[in-house]
Amino acid sequence: MAVRTGFLLLALCLIIGIGRAARPRLNISDIDLWVTTISKDLTKFRRAVLGADSLETSYKASGVSSGAVKDTQASLLLQTVKNRIQALMWRSEKQVERIRGRAEELFAGHSARNFSCSAFTSQPYSRATAVVKLDPASPTPAPSGVDYCNQIATLDLRPDPRLFDAETDRNTSTSQVAQFVYHASNEILNVANWTDGLEDVMKQNATDDQTVQWQYFGSKQGLMKIYPGVQWFPQNLGTAEKGLAMDPFDCRNQNWYLMSETYPKDLVLVIDNSGSMMGSGSIMANRTMTEFFATLTANDYFNVLLAMGTQTTSASYVRYVTDVYNGTLLQATDANKNKMMELLNEDRAKLMASSRNLQAQGLADLGGALTEAFQLLRLVKENKTAVSAGGVQAIALVTDSTPEDYAAVFAKFNPDRQVRLFTYLMGQEARDAPVVKSMACANRGYFGQVSTMSDAKATVLHYLPVMARPNSKSQDRFFTWSDVHQNQIPTVGMSDNAKRALFTSVSQAAYDIRRNSTVNAGVIGVAGADLAMNQFDQLGPAWELGPLAYIFIVNNNGFVIYHPELRTIDSSGNPLLFYSSRDIASIEVPADSVPVFNEPDYNLTLRTALVQRQTGTFDFARIRLYNGNSRSQRITYRYLTTPLLSSEVAGSNSSRQTPFSLGLALPWQSGQQWPLPLAYTANASNVGANLASAEIGALLSTRLLPVVSTGNLSACQPALSLGVGLSSNFEFCDFSESLRVAFSANPVCAAAQALAMNQTAQAGMSCSAQFLSRLRVDAAASLDSPNIWRAAFAANSSTEPARLLGATGGYTFLWCGGSGLARWLVDPALNGSLSMPRWQNGTRDQLYERTVAMATDEPTLSVALTPPSPTVVAANAASNATFPRAFPVLLTAPIRVAPGAVAAVGGAELDYARLEAYFTRVTNSCSSGATCNTCAQASVSCYLLDLSGIVVASKRRQDVGKSFDWVNCDAAEALINQRLYYSVQSNDYQSVCYRRLEISRAASSLLNPLKAIAQLVAWILLEGFLILSDLSASLMGSLSADAQMTNASLATRIVYASRATIGCQSYSLLQANSTALAAGSHQLNNISCSLAFTAASFAGPCISDIYVKQVSKTNLVFVAVALDTGCQCQGCSPSTGPKEMETPANYSLQQVLRRKPDWTRPNIVLTDNSTLCTSHANQIRAPSAFQASYWLLLTAVLILWLS
Repeated sequence: MAVRTGFLLLALCLIIGIGRAARPRLNISDIDLWVTTISKDLTKFRRAVLGADSLETSYKASGVSSGAVKDTQASLLLQTVKNRIQALMWRSEKQVERIRGRAEELFAGHSARNFSCSAFTSQPYSRATAVVKLDPASPTPAPSGVDYCNQIATLDLRPDPRLFDAETDRNTSTSQVAQFVYHASNEILNVANWTDGLEDVMKQNATDDQTVQWQYFGSKQGLMKIYPGVQWFPQNLGTAEKGLAMDPFDCRNQNWYLMSETYPKDLVLVIDNSGSMMGSGSIMANRTMTEFFATLTANDYFNVLLAMGTQTTSASYVRYVTDVYNGTLLQATDANKNKMMELLNEDRAKLMASSRNLQAQGLADLGGALTEAFQLLRLVKENKTAVSAGGVQAIALVTDSTPEDYAAVFAKFNPDRQVRLFTYLMGQEARDAPVVKSMACANRGYFGQVSTMSDAKATVLHYLPVMARPNSKSQDRFFTWSDVHQNQIPTVGMSDNAKRALFTSVSQAAYDIRRNSTVNAGVIGVAGADLAMNQFDQLGPAWELGPLAYIFIVNNNGFVIYHPELRTIDSSGNPLLFYSSRDIASIEVPADSVPVFNEPDYNLTLRTALVQRQTGTFDFARIRLYNGNSRSQRITYRYLTTPLLSSEVAGSNSSRQTPFSLGLALPWQSGQQWPLPLAYTANASNVGANLASAEIGALLSTRLLPVVSTGNLSACQPALSLGVGLSSNFEFCDFSESLRVAFSANPVCAAAQALAMNQTAQAGMSCSAQFLSRLRVDAAASLDSPNIWRAAFAANSSTEPARLLGATGGYTFLWCGGSGLARWLVDPALNGSLSMPRWQNGTRDQLYERTVAMATDEPTLSVALTPPSPTVVAANAASNATFPRAFPVLLTAPIRVAPGAVAAVGGAELDYARLEAYFTRVTNSCSSGATCNTCAQASVSCYLLDLSGIVVASKRRQDVGKSFDWVNCDAAEALINQRLYYSVQSNDYQSVCYRRLEISRAASSLLNPLKAIAQLVAWILLEGFLILSDLSASLMGSLSADAQMTNASLATRIVYASRATIGCQSYSLLQANSTALAAGSHQLNNISCSLAFTAASFAGPCISDIYVKQVSKTNLVFVAVALDTGCQCQGCSPSTGPKEMETPANYSLQQVLRRKPDWTRPNIVLTDNSTLCTSHANQIRAPSAFQASYWLLLTAVLILWLS
C-alpha cells in the first residue's frame, strides 16, 4: 500500500511539474526576426508598391519645403481668415438691409383695401404649399373659371447647387403662410400685395453675390416670402388629399424673427394655480405657458411663479417651480425651457394627489405673486446681475379671474410703469374680463382671452409687438445673428444632406416708417438671410490651415456656431436635442480635465476669451477620438482667439459689432513642421503654369482629357478602376452657373477647366491662385503614382512584399494630397468596387488626420495599419466571404517633405486573408533555421496591436478590430501594469441627451383593441374636421385677420416635457507608451490569470509569459502570450469602451458666463401710451363649424398621441 501511494504522489508531482514546465518558451532572437521582417516588408511595400519615396522626391523637386511653426505666421493666418469672414458677414448684412429697406418703402406706399378672390385675374401670390413641378412635356391648360386665391402654382424646379441640390426656381419667389392663418384672408392678401416687390431685390442680391443662399421676409401676420421659389414640404393642395399634413412652421416663432423683433427681455410668468383653475383652465394655462416659451430665445431670461393655496386651510402662498430656481432668472435656452416643463409635468404625473407639490388647489394670492415678480425683476436690473437679459422687462399673468385690480401693488412696485404687464384670461366664460384688462392697460401691457386651446398661440403672439415698441419708435435697426440651425426651408424631395445642412441666420426688423412717434409704431416684419456653415469651410479651408488645424466660431453665449467636430445628428440620423446650444466647452475639452456633475469646465480660459470677445493665445492638449471613438490621439494645440466684426474690407472704418468670436486651433507639438502654401517656394507656385490645355488634362488624369479638349461636361466622369477626384469642398473660384454644376457633380472637372484658363480669366473669376498652385503641385507630384500601382498588379507573388497582397487578393491603392486632390486604382478583380473611402472629406478625413497625427508623434513612422470595426469583421464571417477578399485592412503612409511635415498621405486597401497568411508565415519561422517554439503552437497566441491597443492581426480572425483587453484582458492588464500601455479617459459631452419616458403597456399595440378603437375614433374626428373645414371656408373671408389668428391657430408644438435622463458618455481607451516600447524587447514572466480556468484536469495557478516588441517605423506592436498547457484565462473584465458617467446630473441648472449681445439696450425708458392694450378681434367668435373643426382636430391628435 505504501509503495502504491508513493507511485501516486510521484505521478501527481510529475503531472503538476509537466503542467508548469509545458509552457512554451519563445526565443527573443526569433521574436526579433519576426518583428524586423514585418517592419522591413511594410517599409518596402511603402517604397516599392505605394511609391511613397517617389512622391516625396517629386514634392521636393517642386520646391515644397517647410519651416517650424512661428507665432508670427500663426497670427497672420488668423488675421487672413478673420478678414474673409468679416467681409462675408458684411455682405450678408447688406443684402438683408436691402430687403428690409425695400419692405419699409413698399409698406409705406401701400394702401390697405378689401380684396375679393373672385376679382383676381391671376394669382395674388405663389403659395409654397400649393406648387407642382413644371413638366415641359405637358402643356399648361388655359385657365377658365379659376379660383385664383386657391390656384396651384407651377414652378420650373431644378436642383440648386447653391442650396445642397434642393429643388428651386430662381425665376420667382414663393410665400409660406402659417398653417392656421387663412391664406386667402384680406389681411394676408394685402401683405402678399405689398411684399410682391421684394422679389426683385432678392434676385439682384443673388446676381451680385453667387454665395447668397436662402433670402426671406417674414411678416407679422405670418406670411413668409422666400427666394428662390420652392415646393414647400408638406404640400396642402386641398382637403381631398388623404390625411392631414401638419406643418408646425411659423416664421414668427423662428429665432431669427424673435431676436430681431424686440430687444432681449426678462419675463416672469405668474400662473394662477388656485383650485378654480383645475381642469380645462389648468390645461389652457399650461398651453399658454408653452407658447410663451416658444417666443423666448437664448438671449432672454425667464422664470415661473405659481400662485396657489392649500386644500385644508385658507392660506395662500407663492412658490417657484423648484427651490433651485428661487429668486433668480433662468437663461431661456432650449434645455432650461424643457427642464421647466419637465418639472411641471413630472409633478402632474404623480399618482397620488397628496404627493403633488404643484397641483392647482386652494386660493391664489395673485397680489403676492405680482409683488414677488416685480421685486425679482428690480433685483436683477438694479444689481446688474448676470442673470438678466439687460433689456426690456415684463410680467405675464395667466388667470381665470381676479378679485381686484391690485392698483396698490402697481403703485408701489411699478409707479413709472417701466415693467409691462400682460394679462391672459383663461376660458370662454371667464369672469372679471374688464378688471383683468384694466390691469394690462394700466401697465403698458396687453390683454388677451384664451377661450380654447387653439387660441393660445395667436393670443400669446400679441405681446411681442408691444414689447417691440421701444425699438420701433426709435427706428433702431440692429442686426441679429441666430444660433446654428438645420435647414429651415423644407422642400419636397429634399435629400438628407440638404435637410441636415447647417445655417446661421442674419436678420433685421422692418418698421412702419409712417408712424414712429405714436403708440402705433410697430414692426411690420423681419428680413433675413441664411448663411450656410460650409461658407466658413471656404474661408478657413483645410488645405490652407494645414493638417489637424481648424477654425471655429462661438457666439456671446458660448454656443458653437461652427466647428468641424460639432455633431448635430445621432446614429439614426435624427437631430440631437439642443445641438443649437452646444457649448464650446463641451468640444474643446483639455485632456486632463475632470467633469463636475457631468459638465465640462465652463471656466475654461479659452471659453472666457471667446465669450468676452478677447484677443488671446492659449495652449493645452486635448484628446481627439477617431474610428468610432475606438482610437485616441493626444494633440497639443495653440489656440488663437479674436472678435469678429462685420466689415467691408480689412481695416475699414465701416464696421459693425457681431456676437461672434473666431478661434484658430493649430497643432503645436515640439519639432512640428508646417507645410503651408506660403512655405512653398517660387518654383512650386510655377509648376505647370505654362502647360497647354491638353497637358493640364493629362496632369490630372487621362480619363478627364475630353472635358478639357471638347468642353463636354458629361464626359467628365472618373473611371471605376482608375480615378481622380477633388474631395475638398473648397470653391476655388466664383463659378459661373455651368462651372458650378460641374463642381457640384465632380469638383475635379471644374478644376480642370479653371487650370486650363489663362491668369486673366482666372482673375476675372476671382480664383484662388494659391489653391490652384497647390493643386498643380499635388497633381504633378502624383502623376506617376498610377503607373507604380499598376506595376504592383504584375508583381511576382512569390516575392515579398508582393506576397503580402497576393496576385488575386483584391486590393485598392489611394493617395490624397493637401489640396484635397485624390487618386485611386482598384484591382480589376473587384469589378470597380471600392470600400476604402475616397477621402471624401479630403484632409479632414479621419484616416488622413490620424495618419498625420501619428506621423507627428512618431517622426520615424512610415506605415500605419488600421483594421475594420468588429462589426464589419463579424458581418464578413456571417456571410462566409472568402473571395476576392475577407475584409479590408487599411494601410496608410505619410508623405513627408521634412521631419514632421506631412504634405500628403498614400494608402492601400489590403485583403485581411492575405495579411493573415503573411503574419502566420512570418511568425512560424526560426532565426536559427532549426526547430523552435513559434506562434503556431496551440498554447501560444500572437497578435499585432496598433498604438491604441486594437488587434490588427491574430490567429483568431474574430479578434481583429477589438480592443486587446476584450481579447485577453489579463495580458492587457499586465501591459498596463508595466506601463507599456496606459488608459486614456475621454468624456464626450456632445453625447448628452434627454430621453422621454414611454408608458409601458403589457399588450402589443398591434393587438391592443383599445388602441385600435382610439385610432378609429381619431380617424372619424379627422374626417369630421375636413368636412367642417370645407363647410366653414366660405365664412372665413368675413373675419378679421386678428380673429382668424386667434381662433384658427391650432397649437403648433406639443412639448413632451417628461422626466429626462442624461446619457453623458465617457470613453476608456488604451494608448501605447512609445517611450517605453522604444526601449527594446520586453518579457513579462509568470503572469497569473485572475480567475478559474477551463481545463478540469489542470491543478494550480495558470501562468503565462508575455513578449512585447514594437514594430519599428510602423504603428504596430507585436505581442505573444504563452500560456501553461491546458488552461485558458476566462476572465477579468475589459476596461475599455463607452460607459455613462455615474456622477449626479445637473445639466440645465447651470448659470455660466455669457456676454449680452450688442443689440441689448440697458437704459430703455418706456414712454408709449397704453390706449392700445387689447384687440376687438379677440371678442369675435369664429363660425361654429370652423371652431368645431379645430376642436375635433385637436382631440384627434391627442387621442393618436395617447394611443
